[in-house]
Amino acid sequence: MTSDTGAGDLRAVVTKGRFESIEAAYLVLWPVMRAIAAAVGDHCEVVLHDLSRRDLGHTIHAIVNGHVTGRAVGGPSTNLGLEVVRDEGAEHDEFGYVGRTADGRELHCSSVYYRDASGRVIAALCINVDLTPLQTAQNVLASLLPARAPPSRIARSTRPTSRACSTR
Repeated sequence: MTSDTGAGDLRAVVTKGRFESIEAAYLVLWPVMRAIAAAVGDHCEVVLHDLSRRDLGHTIHAIVNGHVTGRAVGGPSTNLGLEVVRDEGAEHDEFGYVGRTADGRELHCSSVYYRDASGRVIAALCINVDLTPLQTAQNVLASLLPARAPPSRIARSTRPTSRACSTR
């Protein structure tokens, strides 16, 4: 979408982009959820929460890669959902925050909240990326480098010798 007038028009479209129901949100967001999960990979969970019923024990309306956290459709919200319901008038979108799985794995998360025409929060789209594969790769790469030697050891090992090293 292009506009001659810039971001002002885009903000107006987004402001009006509310959903009348969780079903309407699902119809629009399901392909987006699948696209995000496919682009990032199996370590990326994407969840659509139904906050319209205020039943925080059963908010998961749709989920891709639920194995990341072990959750499934019909599962509960997190503490963030509770905060949103308590203070619905505030802006709750969060990007790049740290989360944890039940077994302690670190997640990189973002959450976006959607409202109905009256301004009531009815849905949340949450993206949770398990950092374990990246942390594992980082550890493997780090293991390929030697540990730093103490400065005194380096000084002793770099004394000139009578024989020159040859690279031929």
